[in-house]
Amino acid sequence: MAGKMQNNIAQVRRQKGMTQLQLAAAIGKKRHTVAEYELGVINIPLSVLYDIATVLDVRVATLLTTERVHVDPLLPVKRGRPKTR
Repeated sequence: MAGKMQNNIAQVRRQKGMTQLQLAAAIGKKRHTVAEYELGVINIPLSVLYDIATVLDVRVATLLTTERVHVDPLLPVKRGRPKTR
């Protein structure tokens, strides 16, 4: 399941027209770290998963699903760092 989640993050990111660098900047991480999240090299902390979902404007469940994901690329992507909890 974890591998599928990383694939969903990359898939949604691309559908939203974002680069790894843009996503990384929005969540306060390095591009290399986002690449490792997407490849499943390192585990994604739950707090970061919530940040990614917020920036991509999707539910965490969308990133966790084992089904193929399609999002509307015309929906705006949230820019900037998510608010701290």
